[in-house]
Amino acid sequence: MNRAKSIFISLCPVPLLWALSNSMIIPVLPEIQNQLGVSRAAAGLLVTFLSVPTALVMPLSGILSDKFGRIRVILPGVLLYGIGGLLIGISAPLLSKPYGVMVAGRVIQGIGASGMMLIAMSCAADMFQDSEERCRALGILEASNSIGKLVAPIIGGFAVGVAWYAPFYIYGAFAALIAVGIILGGGLRHRESSAASTMQNHFRQLTQTVAGKEAPMLAILGATLLTVFSWFGSLFFASQVLESAFQVRSQSRGLLLGIPVGALTVASILFSRVLQNLPKHLLIISGLVCIAVGGAGMAMAGTTAFLIAALTLVGAGLGTALPQYNLLVTSCAAEEQRGAVTTSYGMLRAFGSAISPPVFGLLMDQSRGL
Repeated sequence: MNRAKSIFISLCPVPLLWALSNSMIIPVLPEIQNQLGVSRAAAGLLVTFLSVPTALVMPLSGILSDKFGRIRVILPGVLLYGIGGLLIGISAPLLSKPYGVMVAGRVIQGIGASGMMLIAMSCAADMFQDSEERCRALGILEASNSIGKLVAPIIGGFAVGVAWYAPFYIYGAFAALIAVGIILGGGLRHRESSAASTMQNHFRQLTQTVAGKEAPMLAILGATLLTVFSWFGSLFFASQVLESAFQVRSQSRGLLLGIPVGALTVASILFSRVLQNLPKHLLIISGLVCIAVGGAGMAMAGTTAFLIAALTLVGAGLGTALPQYNLLVTSCAAEEQRGAVTTSYGMLRAFGSAISPPVFGLLMDQSRGL
């Protein structure tokens, strides 16, 4: 096996770990909230304090990866991500009021996460010059991310059954294993060409790409923000309702929430590979309609089955629309501008996941029915 393939194999679990960032925590937030004695909105901020640093630091991570090499950004990112989780897992049972330390740990995780998935995809694109090999490599990384999304609520549900802070140890354990794999796979010995990349260049490239395309770009980015916001907010809402209204235990809750995440994964694969030739605007509209109908159904759900069915429709809508956003955003930029556009798009997705749990939590805190 040549070194490039060995390094690529060591990078394959990185998107899976990245997917655990919020998808593992949101289903177990009710337990964390009860243990900390905080409001739903405050519990939701544990998602925000990871996603906002991820979004803000992402352009810098891209610039550093251009200058010093992808692996030299990915490896510290993975380690920081794991250290942030371990900080929470170790300190939470020792402190009477651990919320502040948990916030700090999530911020550390967010900084680390900014140098993980997108940089791993850039690294794969650099290593495989043949278009077919590159497409296959990127597909494998996307599949790893999808698997992470699918197993995240299940892992979180079972871990919190051991201890309410146990999920944070999983971040540290997985990160340590992946870091060792990257080192043993020869990542640190991999020589990469450096490029003169600055924040000024990043925004200049972004401006050049958007020039003359302001309306369609704003429409795509606005729809992306709305879609991601709706998904993470719905996931947070469902987790809270399953716990408070239907008294579903954490393990069962994780398994139930795996159903809509599975629908998201299946729809994403179906509409990004099998049926990718269908009109993009129709797929986006269909996805948004599914999200709207599913969201309305969740608000009226009187049983666990109805709630999960409605959330599954929301997940299918996200899986239908998101691949179309990915394609439209990456296709609108020339190769030399793609990095700036993709990073900015990733920032917006991170902000969508950041603001939805506290917003939904605040609305639920103020609602008499929940």
